[in-house]
Amino acid sequence: MNNNILASVKKICNIAEPDTSFDDELILYTNTVLMELLQEWHGMEHAFRLEDGTETWDQLLGEDTDYEGVKELVGLKVRLMFDTPTSGSVMQAIQDQIKNLEWRLYFWKDLNRIDEEKG
Repeated sequence: MNNNILASVKKICNIAEPDTSFDDELILYTNTVLMELLQEWHGMEHAFRLEDGTETWDQLLGEDTDYEGVKELVGLKVRLMFDTPTSGSVMQAIQDQIKNLEWRLYFWKDLNRIDEEKG
């Protein structure tokens, strides 16, 4: 997957990377999802937002590979906001995957928190 956050989101939304016509909208939706993730504390220790679309996953997540699912989660949530599927089965599949990723990321973060508390 591309290290550029906006490029990754575009790919999941089926938009060619060179097409910039939807960048402002995608950045807005991505920032909304990042705010949600921060509030749900899925691996994010600090506020983060896209400014111009050049931001990378490394800037957001660092070298922590425990949270690779964040990339897919952000893309799928943005996709639902940007281009809601008309097919009920596609919509359900995306929502199910989002719920799965949210649960797994929350569970993983909580396990790490418990380990840290044990010292």
